[in-house]
Amino acid sequence: MNRRSVHAERQRWERALETYLHRCFAQRTAARVSEFAASVGRSRSYLARVFPALFAQTVREALRVRQLAHAEQLLRTTSSSLDDIALRSAFGTQMTFHRIFTALRGMTPQEYRERWTKC
Repeated sequence: MNRRSVHAERQRWERALETYLHRCFAQRTAARVSEFAASVGRSRSYLARVFPALFAQTVREALRVRQLAHAEQLLRTTSSSLDDIALRSAFGTQMTFHRIFTALRGMTPQEYRERWTKC
């Protein structure tokens, strides 16, 4: 595959991922790799091969990065409850949101919000 076609393929997958996540955000449903695979008409195993080659990360990691960015924006710009932010960011539950946010950001969502509002 040449550079131009790799770039086009990356863009296609990026749009598909964003479309899927926006639907999850709007419906307040948890983002799942299996559902994303079904939404693009591919299997999980296919995505497990293709995605890392194009993005140097798994589908799950790509979802998490975007979910966290969305959650961080909500933490900075709204006074919504953490439970609401968890749902609006497609984590499914506040417990899952808290666990993933803390593991990847090194602080709880509440600590993030407090640090941001002090600035």
